[in-house]
Amino acid sequence: MEDNNLSKEEMKILEEMKSNWKKNIIDEKLFWRDIYPKYSFDEKVSYWSQTLNQQMRWQAESGLDEYTIFSRDWYISVKGIEPNIDRIIAMSFEKFLSWEWSQNEYLKRIQV
Repeated sequence: MEDNNLSKEEMKILEEMKSNWKKNIIDEKLFWRDIYPKYSFDEKVSYWSQTLNQQMRWQAESGLDEYTIFSRDWYISVKGIEPNIDRIIAMSFEKFLSWEWSQNEYLKRIQV
């Protein structure tokens, strides 16, 4: 999209969107670097349970396969962030997700 065809108001909105996007990227980096590492194991279980449940619900509500958020690449990426992800996911399914989501389907998607 060429910016020079936009009105002043559209340019202002576009600049705000770019600024917000950059801020979100910075906030995410700060979260993973400064905040997440300080979480207790239980807080990490809660974080992942809530995050995955929300993402899977969005998929389902959009008429999509809930489990497409999981892949081997996703697993490798997350394992780099959280070495204990296997334990955390197991606890997430045990405590929070088992009533709605299948751990076996999750494992099939990440191809462990």
